[in-house]
This record gives sequence, C-alpha cells and structure tokens, in this order.
Amino acid sequence: MMDRIIFLGTAIDDYTSIIYQEAENEEAYYQRALCRLMNNDTLGARLDLEQIDTFNPNSAKSRLGMAYVYKAQRMWREASELYDALIERNPKNASLLRERAEVYYLSGRMGAALADIEKSITLGPRDPYSYILRAQIRYARKDKEYARRDLNQALELGLPRAEADDLIQKLK
Repeated sequence: MMDRIIFLGTAIDDYTSIIYQEAENEEAYYQRALCRLMNNDTLGARLDLEQIDTFNPNSAKSRLGMAYVYKAQRMWREASELYDALIERNPKNASLLRERAEVYYLSGRMGAALADIEKSITLGPRDPYSYILRAQIRYARKDKEYARRDLNQALELGLPRAEADDLIQKLK
C-alpha cells in the first residue's frame, strides 16, 4: 500500500512538472487526474479535468475522466450520461460499453448492464474484465451456472485470480 502511495505521489509530481513547462498539455492533466483519482482525491481530479476544458472544451479525455470521477462518487446518472455521449461518438468502443455496463450494474440496472456487456464482449472478446463483469451481473441475476462460465473465461484470458477471489467464494 505504501509503495502505491509513493508511486502515485511521484507520478503526480512528474505530471505537475510537465504541466509547469507546458500549461496546455492535455495528456499530463488527464494522467495527473487519474493518479489523483487512484489516490481518492476526487476534487483534485475534477480540477485537473476542468482545467483541460479551459483550453480544449471538446476534450473526450476530459469527459472520460469526469465519468470516472462521477463513478467514484457514486453519481450514476451523471456518469452514465457522459458515457452515453462518448459511446454516441464511438459506438464500437468496447471499453466504453464495459465502463457504462459497470455503472448500470453498480446502480442496479441489471438489464441495461447485461445488454452493454454483451455488446462489449462482441466487440472485444479477449477482454477478461468484460467477462468478470458479466459474471458479476449474472450472479446478481441469480444465474450462477453462467456466472461460473464467465468467471472461468475471465481467468483463462488472464484476469489475476486475486481480482476474482470474492466472486469465486460466492460461486462455491
């Protein structure tokens, strides 16, 4: 845990140095926002993303970052609205569909979550995180047999076992 905090602090410092030299470096603001979010600093992340909007008001990175912030703050409607707009511009982006499916899952909208994750898997069938999310959705819908299959598929595709431990215990 301490290593993670040191790493994130160092990364934030590095991105801050870049921003000091290049005041409109969108990538540096975005990456610093993600680091701050991983550090549970949603306010700092939001400020970085809003800064991007001052010089690039149409930034997709800013919108995606804000969707992550809203998700971290459990602001499901706001997060799903941002994902809706991003998916409208990128309808074949499997990771955006997976992210919106997760928002639907976390907010209890299992039908919508399953529809999005099915599309995500169709577009990106090698993503283990899509399968683990579908397993969680199926488990929530009391479909343990298909949840087990998805869990096994996620593990076969390289999902670290530690990330699946909770679900493995539930499916025993």
